[in-house]
Amino acid sequence: MRTVPPELTFGGWIKRLRAEHDLTQERLAARVGCAVQTIRTFESGTRRPSRAMAERLADALAVPADDRPRFLQQARASVGLSAHAPADAPRSSRARPPWAPTLELIGREAERAALLHLLRATGQRLLTIVGPGGIGKT
Repeated sequence: MRTVPPELTFGGWIKRLRAEHDLTQERLAARVGCAVQTIRTFESGTRRPSRAMAERLADALAVPADDRPRFLQQARASVGLSAHAPADAPRSSRARPPWAPTLELIGREAERAALLHLLRATGQRLLTIVGPGGIGKT
């Protein structure tokens, strides 16, 4: 069993295994059935894989049986946690709690007011704005 250094992030763990198996991001993406950009986001730590994708990554990267449970756990852990960090470990400065505002809506005062009213009335903390590109979600 090869030990994974505590400072190694999940994305770093993927990179290390990929290098050990002489896989490019393109070849790994083909093996697990996803886009190359998806592998890049996993490696950069900006996105976490689903449970099923984590299983496929573990298979494609031949994660040793002793490391597999930890690999799968870290795959689903919060962004910014290292490969050995316990669930209650402090998050890195890159991780943002879901309630932290990121950007203001621009030029949508009426819509913003309606959304704030909806959030306050329902007691919800999160809101996702979805729609096709170019319709003014920013």
